[in-house]
Amino acid sequence: MRLHVLIALGISSALVLGTAALAQQPAPSTPPASPGTAPVPPPDYGPPITNEQAKAVAAAAFAEAKKNNWRMAFAIVGPAGELVYFAALAQQPAPSTPPASPGTAPVPPPDYGPPITNEQAKAVAAAAFAEAKKNNWRMAFAIVGPAGELVYFEKMDGTQMASVMIAQGKARTAVMFRRPSKTFADQYAAGNTAFTTFTEQPVASEGGIPIVVSGKIIGAIGASGGTGQQDGVAAAAGVSAAK
Repeated sequence: MRLHVLIALGISSALVLGTAALAQQPAPSTPPASPGTAPVPPPDYGPPITNEQAKAVAAAAFAEAKKNNWRMAFAIVGPAGELVYFAALAQQPAPSTPPASPGTAPVPPPDYGPPITNEQAKAVAAAAFAEAKKNNWRMAFAIVGPAGELVYFEKMDGTQMASVMIAQGKARTAVMFRRPSKTFADQYAAGNTAFTTFTEQPVASEGGIPIVVSGKIIGAIGASGGTGQQDGVAAAAGVSAAK
């Protein structure tokens, strides 16, 4: 998948659907260079794309792909290459498996189920986003599927850059280990650091929670940008919206 093609598609579609999709004013046109003169340099960097602008670009690209039944992922980045927005058209869900018979042993974590869809991921992220906005927290939210693959990402304007990768790490931790990332924070606080030797390195910080629907883990959310407790509150709000 070539990222530059996907972003170009999004920008092209956004312009076709209406220039109102982007809030920035167009740059002044440059007169054509006369023969023999130096070539016109590429445009300078401007202010970073906002969350709303990124949504508009991704929405136009998403609509074009859906119309043509193309399965694609779209990433929108800022001037420094930082991820601002991500969305993917979901794959077909896997067939469901019958529930396991109850036993007397301690209840294990839920089994994996069909991967979270794009619409489900959007609903989870929207609920987490609303919780953060209500509390004036600036955060990034990552939604991953059962294999830890990124399905949806959204970063609120003004969020620290480090949260882009931390949110993804928390989400991956929650789904790969089938438990909240806070589990590892608690273990570390208690002096148990054995998990630091694991091949799959968990993020020992609150804010990553598995998404369970119909008793199956369909993905996970990772939130980053506030304190650990704030990240956990926002992530829990997102999980509660999963259906």
